[in-house]
Amino acid sequence: MDRRTLLKSALAAAGTAALPMPAFAAYPERPIRLVVPFSPGGATDVAARIWAERMKARLGTVVPENKGGGGGAIGAADVARSKPDGETLLFGNTSTQVLIPQIMANAPYRATDFTGLWIVCISPTSIVVHESVPVKTLAELIAYAKANPTKLSYGSAGAGTMTNLAG
Repeated sequence: MDRRTLLKSALAAAGTAALPMPAFAAYPERPIRLVVPFSPGGATDVAARIWAERMKARLGTVVPENKGGGGGAIGAADVARSKPDGETLLFGNTSTQVLIPQIMANAPYRATDFTGLWIVCISPTSIVVHESVPVKTLAELIAYAKANPTKLSYGSAGAGTMTNLAG
């Protein structure tokens, strides 16, 4: 993955924020399936459920469906293969829309398989340590990790995700 390709993908994703809400206007009477490509309980799932609840007045029933695995690739690929009728939406993120199509060998979808509708939220990535870890800065954490390669571990949403790459 080169910087230019990554930047183009990120700018394309960011540009979707300018789309007007009336893009949602022509939905049918059936419930909308909102695929959350991660396990229940994470930040993406929580944001998706809040969004689904708030969209009821505009769209009718929106049913969140968690379809985790592959760092979000399984759920995103399911939506990419779905009928393009507006009844199936992806609650994607930077991992599913920018990173996976660029870094996964034989990715099951391309970023261009989707039409961006809206940027709902921004979720910063942070690094935190337990108070028992004797560090106060990132530089100290890096030095400690190098000196103690088996003492630390970290959690992420899966291989190829922002949290994985940050870790």
